Amino acid sequence: EFLILKEYPNSQIVDKPRLKNEIKALNLLNKTNKVPKIIYNDQELNISILEYIDGRKINKITSQNLNDAMFFIEVLYKIYSENNIKFELATEACLSGVDLLNQINKRFVKLKSVENKNLQELLEKLLELNSVLSSRASKLWPQDNFKKNLSKKYLTFSPSDFGFHNSILNKNNELKFIDFEYFGADDPVKLISDFLWHPGMKLSEKQKITFASRITKVFDNDKFLIQRLNASFSLYGLRWALIILNDFLGEKMIRLHEVNQNNRFDYENHLKVQMDKSMKIYDNIISNKMECNYVK
Repeated sequence: EFLILKEYPNSQIVDKPRLKNEIKALNLLNKTNKVPKIIYNDQELNISILEYIDGRKINKITSQNLNDAMFFIEVLYKIYSENNIKFELATEACLSGVDLLNQINKRFVKLKSVENKNLQELLEKLLELNSVLSSRASKLWPQDNFKKNLSKKYLTFSPSDFGFHNSILNKNNELKFIDFEYFGADDPVKLISDFLWHPGMKLSEKQKITFASRITKVFDNDKFLIQRLNASFSLYGLRWALIILNDFLGEKMIRLHEVNQNNRFDYENHLKVQMDKSMKIYDNIISNKMECNYVK
C-alpha cells in the first residue's frame, strides 16, 4: 500500500501552523470524500502521513472537472454556514478593501528592493495601474466594508490556494483536492477572483463565465458580493501579477536553485518568463477596462 509522507517547511517554529491547519481542515472535510484521509501526524517532527490518491494531474479541464470544483466550493460554504465552527482565517484573507490594498503594497515594497533594471521598469507600470485601481476601488467598493471587515455571516471556508493545480483525478474520474495548509475563513470574492486569475489554471473564457455565474449565485444572501467583485477583481489580478514576480526575491531564488540543482536551470530565462506572465495579466486588466466581465 502506498502512502504520502508530507514534511512541512516551518520545522524550526515552535508552533506548527501549516501542519496543524492542514490536519484540522482535513478532519473537518473528511466526510466530503473529496480530500485525502489522515493516517498519522507528528507535531514534533512536523510531518503528516496521508492517504495516497492513485490518479493524475489534469491537463485539459473538462466541464465535469469544473462541475466537481464548483460543487466542492458549494460544499465548503454549506459546512461554513450550517455549522458554528471556530476556525482561523485563511492565509492572506482579505476581509476589506484596505486589507487587499495593504497586501498589494507590501508586495510592492519587497519587490522594489530588488536590484534588477527590467523588474523595476515593469514595477513602475504596475504601480501606475495600482494607483488607478486603488482609486477606482475606493469609489466602487461598498462603503461599509472598504475599511471595516466583512461580517462573518458573509464569509466561507476557502483552501486559499484552490484550483486544479491542487487536485488529482483518481482512477474513477473523481476529482480529489489536496493542500489545505492555508485553509480558513475568507471573503468568497477572493476565492472567486483567485480561481479565475490563477496563472496555473487553463480555463477557457466560457468556463470562466460558467464558474463566475454559478458560484456568485451560491452567495446570493450577500447583496453586495457582485459590487465587491467588480471593485476588487482587477486588484486581485494585480496581486497575482506581483506574486508571479516573487521568483526575483532571495528566498524564492534559493528554493528554485535547490529544486533544480540536478538540472541545468536557466534562471535568467525563467525570470523573463515570469515577467512576461505578469505583463500578460497587466494587459488583460487594461483590455477589460479594469472590470470583471464574467458576471453581469
